Amino acid sequence: MNNALNDIGRKYMQDGRGIFGNSGYLVVTNNPTPLIDEGRLMDHFGYKTSLAMEIKIHMSLISLFNRVEILSRNDGGSDYIDFEYIPKESYPVEVECNIQPYRDGKNNLKLPDGFRSVYAIEVRSPSELRASDELEGWLADEITYEGRTFYCLDIANWTGHSSNGSSLIPNHYLGLFYRRDKV
Repeated sequence: MNNALNDIGRKYMQDGRGIFGNSGYLVVTNNPTPLIDEGRLMDHFGYKTSLAMEIKIHMSLISLFNRVEILSRNDGGSDYIDFEYIPKESYPVEVECNIQPYRDGKNNLKLPDGFRSVYAIEVRSPSELRASDELEGWLADEITYEGRTFYCLDIANWTGHSSNGSSLIPNHYLGLFYRRDKV
């Protein structure tokens, strides 16, 4: 039975590489798709057995985090020096991450004063990402990407969602970062 499942898995892996590694199936956009364009998804596509729940030797995990970026983090708070309010300064935090387009300016919000375009990116990282939180007292993380400053508005915590301690998708945080000058 295990051999039959391995044969099915290998066939699925070969077919998947042909589909997920073929940029001809993608709609052409101005946004980069590094998992496809650089062949990362095709090179690392594979399968996991359903009986032993283990990843086979010839299967490697998708390297979701392909770059290192510097976030600007501010833990909030302030100091009073000589009766003067001085906000705490931000400090740099290096994170391994992956950045993908989320809303590229072609999405519009209808507001009472007219339409406004929205521009945002997705940042996925195994390191904690932070949106503003008045209860914790910290401010949103910021990142400079393609010369523009983005701040984290929404967070999704994808840690601890594996089955029996194993998952093909690594634990990570997803942050939706919006362009500061557009909000």
